[in-house]
Amino acid sequence: MLVSYAQNLEDVILWRALAPHGPGFYIDVGACDPTEDSVTRGFYDLGWHGVNIEPVLRHYEDLVAARPKDINLPMALGHTAGDSELYDSEVRGRSTLSAEIAEANRKNGIAMTAVRVPIQTLTWVCERYAPQAIHFLKIDVEGFERQVLEGADFSRFRPWIVLVEAVRPGSRLLAYADWEDLLTKSGYTFCYFDGVNRFYLAQEHAELRVALSLPPNVHDAYTFCLRQGHYFSHPQEPSHPQEPRIAELTAALEDCRRRLAKYQFPRCEAGS
Repeated sequence: MLVSYAQNLEDVILWRALAPHGPGFYIDVGACDPTEDSVTRGFYDLGWHGVNIEPVLRHYEDLVAARPKDINLPMALGHTAGDSELYDSEVRGRSTLSAEIAEANRKNGIAMTAVRVPIQTLTWVCERYAPQAIHFLKIDVEGFERQVLEGADFSRFRPWIVLVEAVRPGSRLLAYADWEDLLTKSGYTFCYFDGVNRFYLAQEHAELRVALSLPPNVHDAYTFCLRQGHYFSHPQEPSHPQEPRIAELTAALEDCRRRLAKYQFPRCEAGS
């Protein structure tokens, strides 16, 4: 069973479509933390592997430690190879290569620090590391989506599913008009918007469209990771004991019972 670590259950939708075809391969552009809000962690635990692209050094080091079966690359992706300013933030998920987004973050009180990072293209990554089947490509790069897609060669390397963050960072403002044409003209069909990401399907895998067109629901075989400040591995892995979390939940339940004991509720008589 899939354990979902993704912030918006993106992994559940992907798993519904791809589980029969794995273990398979993914590319995660803007991977960030190896576990917290990770779209790929659940797949990794179930035997999948792939490439994680992450220019923020502390996140890259965490990926190297937690994902030894993955290929972890300390770089950003763009439309050409070179280097660029990365505007780093201690707020997870707000680091960006977009000067415009960085300035908006500063105006909202988020400190940004400029560091120089290497840039390669998605084509370069695929040429060196991708097998014949790339089951999904996930892109979450805080306003740099078009540049990443411009560096892809979708005539040669065809991820079955592409999901891209489709709102401006930290908002509900739709941003997919900035880059969607690069996918649609390359033979990808829009299938689903989850409020944050848009899912696109390669036209040669049209049989997966129904699976990508529904939100997570009771028919999906998944469970949640524990999110109250602690993330645990798949339940079969014994190296992350859950007893402290169980004790915390038990204490919270007893507190609820004490609070409810203060109130008098009408009794329901038999036959009434």
